[in-house]
Amino acid sequence: MSKTPDWIFSFDNDTISVNVNFGSGDSLGGRPISTTFSIGELNNINYSTLHSGFVAFEEINDVENYLSGIFTAKFISDINVFDTLVIKGAQFAKINW
Repeated sequence: MSKTPDWIFSFDNDTISVNVNFGSGDSLGGRPISTTFSIGELNNINYSTLHSGFVAFEEINDVENYLSGIFTAKFISDINVFDTLVIKGAQFAKINW
């Protein structure tokens, strides 16, 4: 997680890599995910178009610098517009920035 001033959340493993831009601001509650810097990759296939996304911040701790919440996102493949990468109900807890 980085705060620049947008919240950019990144995660990956051996088959998936995702960056989502939660936007700027320090208020609790929901907001749309920004398309800028939001991208996915699954099994070496790029999903560089964010079709839709929503994040809800549940906890922001400015003293210990961590963020908690839940998000959903839908990305469209660069190869086939009918191929999507969908992330539903992704919870993140006490992620440091």
